[in-house]
Amino acid sequence: RVWVRVAHALVELPLIRQAFQDGAVSFDEVRVLCRYATAENEGELLALTAETPVEDLASAIRRELAIESRKRV
Repeated sequence: RVWVRVAHALVELPLIRQAFQDGAVSFDEVRVLCRYATAENEGELLALTAETPVEDLASAIRRELAIESRKRV
């Protein structure tokens, strides 16, 4: 499911798609980026991957976009 979700999201995200194709970002990074990225903010979020470990990427993106994290029940 994750691969399909990411593939569908990459259709609308050319910068992230190109970075993934070039090997500049890993699938794990792309998976996180595709959850939050839009055509308008993908460049900004893609830049976060250069300075943020993949395990901290989702929280860094939420901070950048001022999105509150929801606790899982």
